[in-house]
Amino acid sequence: MIYLVDYENVGEKGIDEVNKLSKEDRLILFYNDSSKISMRLHKIITEESNCKVEYYCLGQKGKNALDFELVTYLGYLIGENPNDNFVIISKDKGYSSAIDFWNVEKKLKNEIQLQESIISTNLFIKKSDISKAIEDKNIDFEINIDELFVILNRYKTKQGINNAIMKIYGSTKTGTINSAIKKLIKNKKGS
Repeated sequence: MIYLVDYENVGEKGIDEVNKLSKEDRLILFYNDSSKISMRLHKIITEESNCKVEYYCLGQKGKNALDFELVTYLGYLIGENPNDNFVIISKDKGYSSAIDFWNVEKKLKNEIQLQESIISTNLFIKKSDISKAIEDKNIDFEINIDELFVILNRYKTKQGINNAIMKIYGSTKTGTINSAIKKLIKNKKGS
């Protein structure tokens, strides 16, 4: 997994559990001159984490400059690492349009997600799990798995997921889809 961190946005909380990343993981920190990394966190990154770490200090000043650098590098990494999955660590929902472009328009086999921290990546739902859940229910209408993948990983609550699915499929089909994905969204907030 490759983690691209908007450190300017999330600070230390975004990478709190960096020591749980494996040696196969890459952590890429995008920061600016005013970003502060505590000695405690620096020590965890260098001594306790097994992942490969890269640092990129913001080259340009201006609104969203770091976001543009991060998204540009994401595109480069997708081309260089066609079998890896990616996580953008940020609270900035503006990354969603770039993620939707890759996940829906380009239909990558890679999975790209937006999370607020390394910890929250555990709530991510894989495209292969969605496909299997739909297949297991023998649903007799067409479902766009790429679109469903985006919905399940964008919304934090079961209600948000339900509303988004209903806008596309209507109430009858939404009930059928919800019964298929029930186990996948059990850790989402709400009932």
